Amino acid sequence: MKPDYTNYVNAYIGTSYNPHIHSWGTSDYGGTVPFVCPPFAMTKWAPQTRNNCIGTAVYSYDDAQIIGFMATHQPAIWMGDYGYLSVMPQLGTGKSDVSQRGFSFDRRSEFVSPYLYRVDLKDTDGRVIHAEMTATERCAKLRFCFPAGQARIYLEVSRNDAEGEAFFPDNGRSVCVSNPDRMDQHLSDIPLPNFRGYYALEFSQNYCAIESTAEEKVESLSLKGKNLGIWLNFVFETETTVEIDIGSSFISYEQALKNIQNEIGNQTFSELCTSLKTTWNDNLGKIKIPFTDTEQCEIFYTAMYHAMLFPHIFSENGKYYSAYDDQIHNGTMYTSFSIWDTFRAANSLLTILFPERVDGMIESLLHIYQEGGYLPKWPNPSYTNIMISTHADSLIAEAINKGFRGFDMEMAWKAVEKDGLIPPPGDTERAWRDREPNLPYEARSGLSYLMEYGYIPTDRTAEAASRTIEGSYDDWCIAQVANATNRESDAKYFLERSLAYRKLFEPNSKLLCGRKIDGSFDLPTVGWTEGGQWNYHFFTPHDMSGMISMVGRENYIHQLDTYFEKGYNFHPNEPSHHVPYLYALVGEPAKAKAQIEKIARENYSTDPAGGLTGNEDCGQMSAWYIFSALGFYPVNPASGEYVVVCPLLNEITVSVGQDKDFTIRKLNSTSGNQQVARILLNGEALNKPTIRYSDIMAGSTLEFIMEDVT
Repeated sequence: MKPDYTNYVNAYIGTSYNPHIHSWGTSDYGGTVPFVCPPFAMTKWAPQTRNNCIGTAVYSYDDAQIIGFMATHQPAIWMGDYGYLSVMPQLGTGKSDVSQRGFSFDRRSEFVSPYLYRVDLKDTDGRVIHAEMTATERCAKLRFCFPAGQARIYLEVSRNDAEGEAFFPDNGRSVCVSNPDRMDQHLSDIPLPNFRGYYALEFSQNYCAIESTAEEKVESLSLKGKNLGIWLNFVFETETTVEIDIGSSFISYEQALKNIQNEIGNQTFSELCTSLKTTWNDNLGKIKIPFTDTEQCEIFYTAMYHAMLFPHIFSENGKYYSAYDDQIHNGTMYTSFSIWDTFRAANSLLTILFPERVDGMIESLLHIYQEGGYLPKWPNPSYTNIMISTHADSLIAEAINKGFRGFDMEMAWKAVEKDGLIPPPGDTERAWRDREPNLPYEARSGLSYLMEYGYIPTDRTAEAASRTIEGSYDDWCIAQVANATNRESDAKYFLERSLAYRKLFEPNSKLLCGRKIDGSFDLPTVGWTEGGQWNYHFFTPHDMSGMISMVGRENYIHQLDTYFEKGYNFHPNEPSHHVPYLYALVGEPAKAKAQIEKIARENYSTDPAGGLTGNEDCGQMSAWYIFSALGFYPVNPASGEYVVVCPLLNEITVSVGQDKDFTIRKLNSTSGNQQVARILLNGEALNKPTIRYSDIMAGSTLEFIMEDVT
């Protein structure tokens, strides 16, 4: 019998805020949601306990009421939702306000999994609605069991003053609604008049009346209004179950109906639920770990679940709506790339587990370049000026260095070249502060200064020190694309410019420090992005030998010791994620092992709050844990190499396709204090602490020979 990996997915992990754990703010807990959907689904379905918005997720473990069952596209707590829909069963008088429409629930009645959500909702009179939800890539099937009497289903079509629309086919069992709301639209200057999230809803029972929050009466079987809400009313003589098939689309109502036909068809609720459970087991089972520790299995397979949610598919039957030119195109599209976070490890994990999707993801980035003019930073679903630098360059270089070629290489070069050479409009006229509204897409802000001075000055551009350092890495990535397309002189130029970070080397402290336009060093606290001087000092993944040479090996080790001893390592945010692995590159693998084990112990658990000490950020926090469990990490993700330390688990098998497995073992492992004596790849000793992507995908065996520390 095949294992049921879904039993180990604890979707509560990361859904609760605890001020004693999450000291960075109320939006900086895990921010996860118990989504019901397949991996990378276009529309995700979730129980709703609060109105989501930028800084607020749709579900919190800390809430005591359910206020809806929501079709959502919000990828991370820091981002907004768009084209959403909420469906709420009700009894008696219809209520629309979130403070009134909620039903209480007993946590014991709540079943949370990737393939099914189930809960019993109780009204103030003690009457119960039994609610269930399962889903496909673009659709959902909801099932509400009502007691006898008057019942309602409320549809929150739009809010935030967005003008929702609805029409009602005359069969009494269908509704079509659409919502144009984009909560992040102020983070771009691109108007999208054609944007809407479309939904087709088909009911198993006839509704007998329609009510609405819209001022006009229902006359022509259509409605339009800001903050549109609709009640579909039913009267049942006995306990009755209503099933709703819901199709979502960003193309049209007709496409939403086609999505129902293609993905649900005549399947029953149980059949859909079983199919989705099988899908998750097939994908979770791509990595097999020992089932000896239930808590460890829950942490690991929940991390796998979180790492398989984003980016999400945005195309439908070979077509997609472009949130860059407001038109419909043929092709594949993914969106919700949280690139500043996920280029570090989450994207690298997908190249191992889902190589069949990588070409489509890179093709999506290139579609965005063609339709919008630049590669994106944080598409949701259009441009947002969130975070810094142009790490889409890293995703493209990583794909190329790992052998992917299912996209236009010349287009890839044009896209990354523009990132590296064309400053955004008004580059020297703006500071480009985070989340400034209604600005043009910023791409590599401060690039004008970099090309003139060799660095970005802190007294001209916000977060300038971080931009200089991260841009240096991206320039190295651009050079990789230049090499792959036989552009020797361009590769040489960008390789030389990838050393720009060295201009920030302050010789007295031997740390990187921001500089002003006059060349003087700024205060060490100025110029950083979601981190500080010590975090960014260690971000030179493309030139480790150069940085170590400047600092001196012994001093670099001392700096790493200081970094951890003084608490500069802040694992809840991404700039710290690769740092413990740097010990291995300077010949101190035991220190790397100790820090990785400590970080895993302190930042990951099965607790709804403590299970994730920082934002999940579309799989990055989870990807760190998965790689650390495997024993290696992509310090320079675009290189195709992984720095090897020691796995957290004793034996792991990774399915790499075509009946091949990559096997990882710890030999002579005990519960005592141990260190790695030797590392073998296919029986041969590694002469340096790295393996390549090709080693993994070939189906190799990586063995760690352990010995006791005396």
